[in-house]
Parts: sequence; C-alpha cells; structure tokens
Amino acid sequence: KKSGTTCAMAFCTIHEHSVDALFTEAKKYDMLMIAGKVLMDSEEYAPAELRMGAEESYEASKKLIEKWHGNGRCLYAVTPRFPVTSTAKQLELAGKLVKEHDGVYMHSQLNEDKDEIELVKKVHQADSYLDVYDKAGTRSCQSLEGGPDMTIGREGLSWGENAEG
Repeated sequence: KKSGTTCAMAFCTIHEHSVDALFTEAKKYDMLMIAGKVLMDSEEYAPAELRMGAEESYEASKKLIEKWHGNGRCLYAVTPRFPVTSTAKQLELAGKLVKEHDGVYMHSQLNEDKDEIELVKKVHQADSYLDVYDKAGTRSCQSLEGGPDMTIGREGLSWGENAEG
C-alpha cells in the first residue's frame, strides 16, 4: 500500500523549466499540485539574476497556464513572490492573468513581519498589504496569501473580509 503527500502548493522559481519539472513529477504520481512561476521584476528589491520583466513574465506565465492548468491534477497559481519584489506593472499583469484564466489561483505572501508590512505600504503607496493586491486585481476566492503569522498587521480586517476578495 502506498501513502504520502498527495496534494501541495509550492512556489517554483522564475524559470519556466522549474514549473515544467515540478508539474511533470507531480503528474507522474497523480498529485494535486498548485504551483506557478515566481514573478519578480523590482530592480531595487529583487536580485538581477532572479528578475524577469513584467511583460516577459506575463507571456511566460500565460504559456505555462495554457500548458499545465487542468493538465491531470495540476493547477496553476500566478505567483508574485511578494509585493516588494514586483513593480505595480507586474502586479497589474498578474491580476490580468487571474482574470483571463478561469480557476487559476493567485499565491503570494502576506504580512511576514511588521517592518515588511510598512515597506510594502511605502513601496506601493498602499493603505495595507491587502490593498496592494486589491489595486492590482489579484484577489479572488482563489487567492492564497501565506505568511508565518497571519495575525500580524491585520489592521482590523476580519477573516471574512480577507476571504471576500
């Protein structure tokens, strides 16, 4: 009798082949895998070797969605690493991907720590961390934002408000 992990959600890298490799292996084992190419284009906050321009990332992600979303049990997640490593343009295009492709997830980070929350608000001139995602149009019922402590900096939001998207 076999047992083990049968479903997971993961960040890939910025490289398309990382998505192909993960989904290829997941499909071999009939795993439910939600994943996507990481989006990072900020010249100030993302290392040069881990950046890809907003338009190029959009096109690469679009092709990966067409190839993998719903292929076996593979589901695609548009994956901005976190708001500071993406420009407003990249987040806007991430939102466009979410709207253009039914059932696609959005996976990113939320509220890592209080300093990060303040940096996100400053970089994107936003009222809150979630405000950045709202402005970009990435939040929906398919949005999964994770962090080590989801209670940090909730700024009065209830779980229901977070889930509305």
